[in-house]
Amino acid sequence: MDSLGGQAIPDLKPDAIDFRAASEFFAPFRKLTPKAWSTLRVTTKHQGRDVATAGGLLLSGKDRFSRYPDARLRVMLLATGAIQRSG
Repeated sequence: MDSLGGQAIPDLKPDAIDFRAASEFFAPFRKLTPKAWSTLRVTTKHQGRDVATAGGLLLSGKDRFSRYPDARLRVMLLATGAIQRSG
């Protein structure tokens, strides 16, 4: 069973994700290709077509608060070998 983040949202096409904003965020770490979106579980296949995932929508959805109005993200950042928590 997938975690919430990896669950497909069948009624949302991948264009529900703000790929430009996500690409800019990840730019210092890696270049995001269409295959990377699936690897990172921002999108997934559902019944033979690409759809957004819950995690993709929460992290970089264009209208994430309409579906998850009370969502809060807790992020763990790795910096110089130490784990820092934010959120």
